[in-house]
Amino acid sequence: AEDAEISLEANPGTLSPEYTASLLNAGVNRLSIGVQSFAERDLALLGRIHTSTQAMEALLSARRVGFGNLSLDLMFGIPGQSLVDWAANLNKALALQPDHLSLYSLILEPGTQLFNDVAAGRIQPVSDDLSADMYEMAMDVLEKAGFSQYEISNWARRESFEVKHNKIYWKNQLYLGV
Repeated sequence: AEDAEISLEANPGTLSPEYTASLLNAGVNRLSIGVQSFAERDLALLGRIHTSTQAMEALLSARRVGFGNLSLDLMFGIPGQSLVDWAANLNKALALQPDHLSLYSLILEPGTQLFNDVAAGRIQPVSDDLSADMYEMAMDVLEKAGFSQYEISNWARRESFEVKHNKIYWKNQLYLGV
């Protein structure tokens, strides 16, 4: 269909300008970049393969090759993260002018090093209250920046940037995931 959303989730550590251009040429028309954080400490703690600079360059490169629908994924509630740190993440994301933001509270998954470190007491998790404060901060900051929240974890600059496959999924309609 001419209005089909062909969305791809990508790790900033694997997005070269050539690869990004090839995705666009192959028909991908929405790119979601899993930044998670712009703080090097957070990225190391999460075991991410990219740096903050690579994350910023991935989005800028995607714009340069012609992507008109770009989303960033960010995490809050990362051990050691403060409200000030979270505000800095939001501000860096907004400075890059994404069309969409997905914001997720960190969930400690069994079997991961971070889960094991928290369970062993080597790392202190963020409190539920601080995590809730981070979420509420995001709601306020993004509303002031002109984003509309249309799902629990999703904000769009305009209705046309709301993720079609998410909305279809929640309505129990057909979509194709590969």
